[in-house]
Amino acid sequence: MRYVDQPLTKLLEDLSARTPVPGGGSGCAAAAAIGAALGAMVAAFSPPKGADPANEPRVRDLGARLVAARDRFASLVDEDAAAYDGIRAARKAKAPPEEVQMAVIRAMEVPLGGARACLDALQLLLDLGRDANPRLATDLACGALLLEACEAGMAFNVRVNLLDIKEETRVQAAKEELDRLARSCGELRRSILDLVQGQMGA
Repeated sequence: MRYVDQPLTKLLEDLSARTPVPGGGSGCAAAAAIGAALGAMVAAFSPPKGADPANEPRVRDLGARLVAARDRFASLVDEDAAAYDGIRAARKAKAPPEEVQMAVIRAMEVPLGGARACLDALQLLLDLGRDANPRLATDLACGALLLEACEAGMAFNVRVNLLDIKEETRVQAAKEELDRLARSCGELRRSILDLVQGQMGA
């Protein structure tokens, strides 16, 4: 059964256990889902009363896209665990080197996709922030901080798998993308927090 279909306590118990999976990648995916969910909640309470009603369709669209991001992150909880299990299974079965490589590449691509999704979700939060209900400013900030942290955690999981990938061009391309993702996520997080602090009068 998928973690997304079980109580949160099940994931927390399994993360705490002495088992190979779930691990950091799954934990980051779950936290990113919470970050996106917070953004969706902000959208549900926005725009604030008295705001231009012409902005409402845009806010509703952003909210729907954040719900989709939430669900995508939730599915990554299981995908990350399955990808790592794939490496373990291939090595245990003494599979041919090319099969092991494919498993490692898959285990790298899952968190890389997650890191990309964190960037996309942060952009949605920034777009939402301009029309967000200021009473939920701190929820927007919490969502942004979670998503940036999760991108960084997913990047570590990408990098550890890159150590076992033989194709140098793939490795270099992934490293360069990770650097771009980290910079972009940091810029978006700063912009969101500046917006939030402005709404709070800080």
